[in-house]
Amino acid sequence: MSADGPSSPLSGLHCLIVEDEFLIAVDYERILQSAGAARIVIAHDLAMARDMLASAGPFDLVVLDMNLDGESSLPLARELTTVQTPFVFITGYSMKSALPDDLRDAVVLEKPFEERTLIATLARMIGPR
Repeated sequence: MSADGPSSPLSGLHCLIVEDEFLIAVDYERILQSAGAARIVIAHDLAMARDMLASAGPFDLVVLDMNLDGESSLPLARELTTVQTPFVFITGYSMKSALPDDLRDAVVLEKPFEERTLIATLARMIGPR
């Protein structure tokens, strides 16, 4: 079965990865590619993410690290919510209960997680296509 075949869960999607750790971002990119994503853009901080959203968007989904070198990604999550772009928070901390009320329903994946968990989570978020 090819990665971009009809059964690939993220087939044809345009994705943004917002992650400050280069090797982790590249690993997420590889995972999304293996699941069939058509275009993947990586941003290493909030300013770059906003630039990419403006210039390379729209995106079908966003993988969003909660802590970008000490900077909270909550403001960007709110912006994504406003424009109805699905996103998943990735964190090394137990943060679900610490989310503000307006983001309480956000999807959160705690590291470490298996590749298939990330793919399944993203596939559920976008639903059947």
